Amino acid sequence: MATFKSKKRVWITGANGFIGKNIIEKFNKNKYEILATNRQEIDLNNYVKVKFFLKKYKPNVIINTAGLVGGIIRNKREKYELLVENLKSSVNLIDQVYKNYNNEIYLNLSSSCIYPNNLNKRIKENMLNLKDIESSSEYYALSKIISLKICKELHFRKFKFYSIIPSNLFGKYDDFSTENSHVIGSIINKFCNNKNKIDLLGSGKAKRDFLYIDDFIDALDKFISNKELPKYPVYNLSSNKIISIRQLSILIKNIINKKIQINFNNDGNDGTLYKSLDSSLFRKSFNWKEKNSLDRGLKETINFFLKENYNLNNFVPSNSSSKG
Repeated sequence: MATFKSKKRVWITGANGFIGKNIIEKFNKNKYEILATNRQEIDLNNYVKVKFFLKKYKPNVIINTAGLVGGIIRNKREKYELLVENLKSSVNLIDQVYKNYNNEIYLNLSSSCIYPNNLNKRIKENMLNLKDIESSSEYYALSKIISLKICKELHFRKFKFYSIIPSNLFGKYDDFSTENSHVIGSIINKFCNNKNKIDLLGSGKAKRDFLYIDDFIDALDKFISNKELPKYPVYNLSSNKIISIRQLSILIKNIINKKIQINFNNDGNDGTLYKSLDSSLFRKSFNWKEKNSLDRGLKETINFFLKENYNLNNFVPSNSSSKG
């Protein structure tokens, strides 16, 4: 478990994951004392260990980043695991914080897949319902919906439980595997491992908004360091900019290798054809705005992937500057 001396004590679960690693790296260590745990250190399914940890370390803030995640392929193949494992760990952690409450702020990180399918407009926090969830992510979404509903109920009981629903996050420490990654990680992997042509799932017509991880971490910092308690139980967090998967793939192509051809399989793996979150509530409440363009975030992410997976003397992406 990594700890750093500071003022406000923050417990980060899922320390080995994409979001957890970025929080640990980017949070100001002069401002926060970080208690970072992974599953081997604290199994969130074990109520005795969770209760002991809460009583011993008394965190001021708990940010739950733990859980199984994946793209369309994993969502279809591991429905049971994504529903049951995520639900068990999340509900047990929430329950133990509630039963041993010590005036902590509990921050539940949710997912945009909980919203209904194809609303064809920017989604506000009050548009959540249990109908028309995208079938490709239904089981994962159900685990997130239940956790959000529990936190919302506890918020109405005057406990400091909140949920943040981010749009599609990407950046350093993301999953770039072909099986479990989300769209940006998967596309980067394919471009960097092919010289002539890549095949992508779906038609390329689906539209999404994407938020660079540095901006997401900055927003979390704004949230937990705010002098006044957040007013609402649920906040969307997005770039408020939408782009098709086809346009996104061309952006990535132009950074890595402009000569590679892109083929969309038209195999029905588009997911929801249009999804964009309205983050105006968060922006107004916390005076927040993202600092990085999509182009800059992609360049930084690609450079990270290359440094982790390639000898840069042999593979240099075109237009590889991180400025933008």
